[in-house]
Amino acid sequence: MLPGLNQLAYHDRLQLLQMPTLRFRRLRGDLIEMYKIMAGIYDNRVTQDLFQINNIHQTRGHSMKIVKQPCRLDIRKNYFTHRIVTNWNNLPENVINATSVNNFKNRLDRFLEHHPMKYNKDMDYTIA
Repeated sequence: MLPGLNQLAYHDRLQLLQMPTLRFRRLRGDLIEMYKIMAGIYDNRVTQDLFQINNIHQTRGHSMKIVKQPCRLDIRKNYFTHRIVTNWNNLPENVINATSVNNFKNRLDRFLEHHPMKYNKDMDYTIA
């Protein structure tokens, strides 16, 4: 450990070292995987029934919104297919319309650059 860091709070250490929290890295990884699924990078035979695209065109948000399926059991709330829906639907159009995975990562990083969860593990998991 670096000298003097053991006296700082966890989120202060992260901010000083410019290291995002595990929750933030998990969210970023989930969104990247979701982009790969929606862009058809993975085999469609495996991913075709994971998500249902919302066909009701609304005036807000992007064109690739997905429907959040209800779940009866609390354990299902932690599944990737359930926990990613709200965050994916809250992304802006310019992030979703990236032309490649690297382009998506760059746009996503710019969008999440000042998200409060980046250095604070107690913040809400959702993108607002």
